Amino acid sequence: VEIISPSSFLKDTITKYDFYSEFGIRYYIIVNPDGELVNVHELGEHGKYHAKDDFTFEISSECRIKLDMASIWPSRI
Repeated sequence: VEIISPSSFLKDTITKYDFYSEFGIRYYIIVNPDGELVNVHELGEHGKYHAKDDFTFEISSECRIKLDMASIWPSRI
């Protein structure tokens, strides 16, 4: 999970995005607290990230995580 700020925006959204996909990091989550936004990306079959529409992550068959965005930023829902 990357929490971006104005000073780290390019590094977090471009440099780390490419780095993490290269090393096979399954999920890349970018949190923008100023804009109250969360972007979730999942690594696809061909080593490229695609945007996810939900906030459920399966780490393993025994470990599934679901983020409740309404409890984090109730004004956005």
